[in-house]
Amino acid sequence: GTFDECRDIYNGNASENVFHKIVVSILSEANQNNGGTTLINLSTYGTSWHPAGGYVNGSNFNNFAADVKTRLKNAWYIFMKVTLNAIAALPPEKRDNLVLTVCAGNNNMPICDLIDKLRLTSKYAEILKNNILIVSTTSMQGNNCNTDSDAANNNNAEANQGTSLASPGALAVIQKIICTKNISAHDALRAVKLAVEFNPN
Repeated sequence: GTFDECRDIYNGNASENVFHKIVVSILSEANQNNGGTTLINLSTYGTSWHPAGGYVNGSNFNNFAADVKTRLKNAWYIFMKVTLNAIAALPPEKRDNLVLTVCAGNNNMPICDLIDKLRLTSKYAEILKNNILIVSTTSMQGNNCNTDSDAANNNNAEANQGTSLASPGALAVIQKIICTKNISAHDALRAVKLAVEFNPN
């Protein structure tokens, strides 16, 4: 897959109600496809904005004060909850062939504990397993979890520009598996996650 094959279903900015727009975009796309294969890349995340103001995408999490670290982790967790709730709102038959890659963020923030926290809610655990791949990269300081099959690293040529470019690269891998093996999006995601269990890259 190439970026030319991507169709932008939402291109927002920080002045808009981003969470609402994301939910509407995911629900609309999945409903239009009516159970057909739906591949969505979500290139946004909850760690972009410093609570004191200013853009900190790419700033190293380890250099933040403790209160800022807490706030950024909470923002990432809330963002993921909103995304998972959007998918949970779909009827089961409309998420059977829905796969989202979600970029992990670019602050070198550990996210294993946040993924584990999300799994404490059973509906989130199911969606993480069946519909979501969180994508980071080792080509730059991506938010990371290298011990979880729901999170992978992708080091495509553009990944050194951020996880927003690593993530659609991972979705292209899933698309290639679907096309070459003639299997469902759900099974292609399972295949990728099986590989990730042995090698996060």
